[in-house]
Amino acid sequence: MRKIGLGRKAALIVVGALLAGGSLTACSSSADKSSGESPKQASSSTGSGDTSGAVEDLTIGLISHNIASPGIKLYRDVFTELAEARGWTVKSVDTGGDVVAAVNQTKQWVDEGVDVIVNDTVPNDLMTDGIKAANEADIPWFSVSSGGGVEGVANEVEANEYQSGAQLALAMVDAMGGEGNILRLTWSGLQSIRERSAALDAITATRENVKVVDTIELKVPGWAEDSYKQVTNYLQTHDDVDAIWMPWDDFAVDVSRAVEESGQDNIIIGGFDLDDSAADLLRKGGPFVMTNALNIPAMAAKSIALIEAEASGQDVPTMSYIPNCLATQDNIPAQGGRDSVEFWTGCYEEPLGLLADLS
Repeated sequence: MRKIGLGRKAALIVVGALLAGGSLTACSSSADKSSGESPKQASSSTGSGDTSGAVEDLTIGLISHNIASPGIKLYRDVFTELAEARGWTVKSVDTGGDVVAAVNQTKQWVDEGVDVIVNDTVPNDLMTDGIKAANEADIPWFSVSSGGGVEGVANEVEANEYQSGAQLALAMVDAMGGEGNILRLTWSGLQSIRERSAALDAITATRENVKVVDTIELKVPGWAEDSYKQVTNYLQTHDDVDAIWMPWDDFAVDVSRAVEESGQDNIIIGGFDLDDSAADLLRKGGPFVMTNALNIPAMAAKSIALIEAEASGQDVPTMSYIPNCLATQDNIPAQGGRDSVEFWTGCYEEPLGLLADLS
């Protein structure tokens, strides 16, 4: 049996607990779909950790937008582990943020005759040529955190980013004492980040003593170094910032360093995802005080369940949502983060049932 690292083991324990509770069953949409049996179909077990009798022999092409992102790597690792446990083959390619390369790769997979394509975080609205090619070949297109509402996508798994953004914004405003200025870091190239940002705007619009004083667009790829440079330069000429909003948190170390070097010890920082380095920062203390944790292991498990359901001839919803949970310096476990059973069990009031029928 192939060994996996401790972090992946913990992530898979989370997924196993969820699957054992029947919490990731795929639900049906009202859209009509052919009732004919898939050539890959056996009796399906989408809602169970028992893979006996499950859909077999699927070949899946998995596009990773940029594996330098720990969250994208975690999704790939957990998804691949769960797929291989079912006897599926995963062809995984990291396109390093190159959208053209991602489109070309999906077209190559269409030519090779894969059964399913999964897109992790490459904006679906920039992948329309690849989606069209897949649809014309009757290859279902699934995605995660790539943006919903794009024609030809069988299912998009994501957090409800408006809700996630509002949750972080409210927590940040509360931590600021109900007043102050927020410096927003963003990357407008991804729908989920735009939705988080829109939620921040909605919250601050109703609070006259809180405002976004400026927005910094980050360079992608290269966001970590760019964030440090831009925040450092900004704080050298501004002393009115009370909080910094991060679009994701795998570069929280860089932003925290810029804040600490500025000497402005009143500034707090919040973000999204709960990367391992962000979890370590929360444990350490300092300006990084909160992040909205993305349950990536559950996202991977949801994708697997939906692919299995679709291959079995079942209807699948076009959108599926996995809830986030706010991580702070007070509730972060002594070890681990988003791969921690302790964290998610403490986060969800009903850890095994909350993910049931989320779409």
